[in-house]
Amino acid sequence: MEKLLKPITREEFNSIKKIAINNIDEGFKNYTNGVLDVHDHALTLAESNELLGSVEKYNLKYEERFINFMKKIYNLNKNKPIIVDFYLKDIDNAGILRVLNYLDYDDKLTFINHVRNLNSDSVYFLLDNEELIPFITKLSTRELHFCTLHFMEIPLTVWGNYDLSFPVFFREDKDVSFYEKIARENNLFIRDIKYI
Repeated sequence: MEKLLKPITREEFNSIKKIAINNIDEGFKNYTNGVLDVHDHALTLAESNELLGSVEKYNLKYEERFINFMKKIYNLNKNKPIIVDFYLKDIDNAGILRVLNYLDYDDKLTFINHVRNLNSDSVYFLLDNEELIPFITKLSTRELHFCTLHFMEIPLTVWGNYDLSFPVFFREDKDVSFYEKIARENNLFIRDIKYI
């Protein structure tokens, strides 16, 4: 299997998505949600100043937890399409260089391969190769280019964000405890859960 995302149209995405979010505020308003995080609470300003520091010191320390979480939920959802919002078409040359500067060698090759081979105006891509999970996750954990992942089998949307605080959206309230358990298995939390 080629290690490349496969573009799909907006219409294809709309026909298979389980959680209909056009923007993050709409997600918070219409879906049960929480924040996937390394902490069980939103940090106070004092805690942020003490703990966060730089991406290199803070984010990389916890990155593997997010990769393992994403791999686990990928495998639980792989029988139905998994879609990633990846605005590759919007990255300019300076942005490409910035991304390349902070990726590991193999991920640099994967990124270059996508830049060279994905001549699509689409922002929606089918993720059908587990080997791409670390690459996609690192783009968000390293705050290089935030991606949103849409899982369909046990519906969940994970929205890449700053400071390893990724909003998550659930279609069914019953799925919250299911994903909370997986988060805890990976030393993560789904905090600040709001049921809609």
